[in-house]
Amino acid sequence: AIRAHPACISLLGTCAAFCSGICLRTLTIFIPSYYERGALTLQVTGTTADGQTISPISVQDFQTKAMLTPKQDSSQGRLFVTLPSGGSYHGVFFMDGQPVWPHYTDLKYEDEVGNCGPDFASFEIEQLVPDQCDSLIRNGDFESGTTDFWWYAGIYGMELSNEGGANGSSKSLLALNPDDGGRHVGLGQRLDTRCIEEKYTYTLSAMVKLVD
Repeated sequence: AIRAHPACISLLGTCAAFCSGICLRTLTIFIPSYYERGALTLQVTGTTADGQTISPISVQDFQTKAMLTPKQDSSQGRLFVTLPSGGSYHGVFFMDGQPVWPHYTDLKYEDEVGNCGPDFASFEIEQLVPDQCDSLIRNGDFESGTTDFWWYAGIYGMELSNEGGANGSSKSLLALNPDDGGRHVGLGQRLDTRCIEEKYTYTLSAMVKLVD
C-alpha cells in the first residue's frame, strides 16, 4: 500500500519503497470480527491531492482474535491503508471475487492530526444496495444455526444453545459468564449501518431467560 503514489520507487528485493518528499497517512478500517482472516479484500483506487492516479492497492484483515480468549467476539478485524495525504479515494470490499459490504466500517487515522499533511479529502467505501432493511436485527431467532451478526463483550464468550428459544423457536444464544465484568459485558448485535437513517428513533426488544 505504501507504493500507491506513482512517484514511489520500489526497493529491489524488499516490500519497501522510497517516497521522497511524499506525506503518507495511514487509516485503520475496523470491520466485524466474525469474518475469517483473509476472507475480505479491500481494493482502493483514487487520485492524489494534485490529481495523479494512484497505483490500485489491495489490503486484507490484519488482526485475528487473541489466542488466550478464543471465545471473545468483541474484538474487531482491522485493515491498514497507507495513502498520500490530501487525496480522494474509493474502496470496495471483495469476498470470493464478489463485491460485498461487511455490515459496517469504522475509520480512524493511525497518526496524529496534521502529522505531516492534511487528512484525505475523501475516503468512501462502496455500500452495496442491501437485500433488505425490513428488519434491523439479523439472525434474531438464531435459526440459521450460527451466531452470525452477534458479538460478546467480555472474556468467556457466547455459544448457540439448542434447548429452545422464544416464541417456539428451537435455538437461543447463551452468554457463558455474564458476571465476568462490569456493565459493558454482554451480548450485542452488529447492525447494518446502511439500514439506519439519521433523525429516526429505533426501539429494540429482547426476551432474556436466567439459567440459574
